[in-house]
Amino acid sequence: MLETPSPASSQPVATETIPNRLVQPIGAKALYGLAYQDRALLTVDPYRGYLLRVDPRTDNATILNSQQVDDFEGTTGLAIWEDTLWFTRDHSVFCCRLDDLTPQ
Repeated sequence: MLETPSPASSQPVATETIPNRLVQPIGAKALYGLAYQDRALLTVDPYRGYLLRVDPRTDNATILNSQQVDDFEGTTGLAIWEDTLWFTRDHSVFCCRLDDLTPQ
């Protein structure tokens, strides 16, 4: 069950139920980093450079950065804040807008 904190109290509030099972998107060699956005999980395959949106209910994975895979090779961590994706590669932190995945 995914939970989010309630603004009025410190007790978590259940928002939806996802089956308790292993999520394995086909085509990913390895998965690093994990962020939640719009009922999906974002993760990165550092070997192939894929930024993946994974539906945890079906394991369906969509490559979001087909034009920027070279920029995401070696990425090992990621986070989302509003409309910005933050990720780490080597010893650096990069960011990009979710509608334009060109790293800055």
